[in-house]
Amino acid sequence: MSAGNLQRQPENCLSTPEPPADGTTLPAPTHPRPPPGVGGWGQDGARTVLESGRLLVSVRRTVKVLLLDEEDRLLLLRGRESAGCEAIWYPVGGGIEDGEDAVAAGRREILEETGRREVVIGPEVWHRRHLYSWRGKQTDTDERWFVARTQHFTPTPYALTAEEQTYVTGSRWWRAEDLAATTDPVFPPDLGMHLASLLHNGFPATPINISALG
Repeated sequence: MSAGNLQRQPENCLSTPEPPADGTTLPAPTHPRPPPGVGGWGQDGARTVLESGRLLVSVRRTVKVLLLDEEDRLLLLRGRESAGCEAIWYPVGGGIEDGEDAVAAGRREILEETGRREVVIGPEVWHRRHLYSWRGKQTDTDERWFVARTQHFTPTPYALTAEEQTYVTGSRWWRAEDLAATTDPVFPPDLGMHLASLLHNGFPATPINISALG
């Protein structure tokens, strides 16, 4: 889970990454693939990037699923970074494991986070690349966003990680207009607007770059 490139705010405890103490500049989230580095992808989709032996940032390949019911309501999960932070709404998804493709990762994340089995993953509609800081760790995420359809159901987490169990607090099915109007923190911040556009205009022939979000 991530919440995008938000400024540091005590109420939700999210922040943009700060430069390393040695003055090394963090890579901008514009390269199509992770920059050259040492080490492979981890099982959570993360890769530590090194340059001249110095840590720059952790790069993480992720999949996000726009899980829609028969009335075009979007399932979002609710979680908080720690007990003193404001909760944020975010879509189903997570890291792509080593050797796993994005569609398989999407199915796995749906099962783990909602308990729903055999959901058909539809078209890839968005791509997002951004830097953020979560629980003190600086991360550059490469997100692939897919649409999936399902009948309305009550999510029952099937296999949350120990870390996820500490911050996942609930779920809700959202209409695009309600999502756009809410004052609750949402990841990405303009998710409601982009969802409304997607539902109105249909799925794009190729994924749309929404990296400007957050």
